[in-house]
Amino acid sequence: MATNGPFRQVTTRRITDFAKAGIRSASNPFIGRINNQRVRKALHGAIDGFLTTMVQDEALITYQLEVTATRQDEIAGRAMVNVFMQPTFSIDFVAVTLVLQ
Repeated sequence: MATNGPFRQVTTRRITDFAKAGIRSASNPFIGRINNQRVRKALHGAIDGFLTTMVQDEALITYQLEVTATRQDEIAGRAMVNVFMQPTFSIDFVAVTLVLQ
C-alpha cells in the first residue's frame, strides 16, 4: 500500500477546503462592521475557535492564525486573514490567505 498516495492528497484538499469555508462562515458576522483593532481581535477569536475545534476533531494537527489590516486596508474595509495549517495525514503546512471586505 502506498503511503503517499492520492488518498492523502484528497484528504488534505478536503480538510483545507473545509477550513476555508469555516473561516469564511466565522467571518461573515464581521463583514460590514467597522474595521478597527477591537473588531479584528473579535474576528481573530471567532476564527481561532473554529480552528481549535478542527484540532480537537483531529482534522488539523496545528495552525497559526493572523488577522491584520494596514491603515489603507482599514479605510477600504479590508482585513487579511492568514492561516498556516497542518492537516492530519500531511507533513506539509498549507498557507491560506483570505481577504475579507
